[in-house]
Amino acid sequence: AAWAYRARLDAVRRQAAVDGQAIDPWSLAALVEGVRLRLDPGARLSDRGTIFAAARHAVALYQWSSRPDAAQQAAIGAAAAHLTTVADRHSPLLGAACAIHTWLDRGGERPPLRAALATYWVRRGVTARPCPLLTGAAALAAEAPWTRDIWVRHFLAAVATEAADGLALLRLIERSWG
Repeated sequence: AAWAYRARLDAVRRQAAVDGQAIDPWSLAALVEGVRLRLDPGARLSDRGTIFAAARHAVALYQWSSRPDAAQQAAIGAAAAHLTTVADRHSPLLGAACAIHTWLDRGGERPPLRAALATYWVRRGVTARPCPLLTGAAALAAEAPWTRDIWVRHFLAAVATEAADGLALLRLIERSWG
């Protein structure tokens, strides 16, 4: 449970950063737990506005993977159906990459697809439990190429990095408890 919580926070932090809304991981954790965001009163109003916007965006992303409302659940269901339709024709990783590219190319939104991926990995046997960390967030950066074959390589590399970081987090938590 501790790993899943920390992995979800890390996933949201990465996704928000790619969306142009970087947030400190500890500020995100505090916000998720209901602690009021404290801003430096000496900071410029524009800087405080930027921090507040990033926080609001990150908390909204967190809701998609932790407590989606009815409308979000419907959107996640549509994304999951798309993953099943497109991705199941290939191996799990390659299929997910192709499905994500197609979804986004057709104007689909990122948050429901990211949330649907967590259960997709379980259904395809990639992970034992839902893992919101594996979204290939870095492949959605503005500078990432959009040509499908090149983008798929970026997505797979991003997922590999996220998996390695998830294992490192697990080792860190195990050492802390040992």
